[in-house]
Amino acid sequence: VLIFAQRRQTLDLIERQLLKRSEHLHNVAHLRMDGQTSKHDRDDVLRQFREDPSVDILMLTTKVGGLGLSLTTADTVIFVEHDWNPQVDLQAMDRAHRLGQSRAVTVYRLVTESTIEQRLMSAQRFKLAMTSAVVKESKDTLTKIGGLSESDLLALWRAEMKEDEEEKKEKQQRDCHH
Repeated sequence: VLIFAQRRQTLDLIERQLLKRSEHLHNVAHLRMDGQTSKHDRDDVLRQFREDPSVDILMLTTKVGGLGLSLTTADTVIFVEHDWNPQVDLQAMDRAHRLGQSRAVTVYRLVTESTIEQRLMSAQRFKLAMTSAVVKESKDTLTKIGGLSESDLLALWRAEMKEDEEEKKEKQQRDCHH
């Protein structure tokens, strides 16, 4: 399992509150790699995670788990925190989706309802949709998108946020009626 967070403090919290204090998880072998991990220690951590079947979890910050890292021994990826830039999360996720991966990889994104994370995920979807439109669409569409002002793009993002809020309200109403 790979557990990704944006900040070292979040990894500290997971390690302290979940992995060390939990009745069921305190014996789970885990390793950690963040911005304070030296190059020498990083190589040792990666080797141990790849070779030692008793190590179940590798906790990483998304920046340290970015480019140039292959972790195909993992088949589960858990994001505890998310980046405003969807490419950062996608690069981190790709660490488990490398050549040599023989198993399906399951990705979990932990998002608490009515929090900044929910808005952040909405912003990520919007940014990915814009990237997709720019990359995939015809020259006419590119010209049209290129003609959007900053306020037009902001209006599109606000519309996406409004849709998310409306979906949330509908879900709450359905849940209240059940």
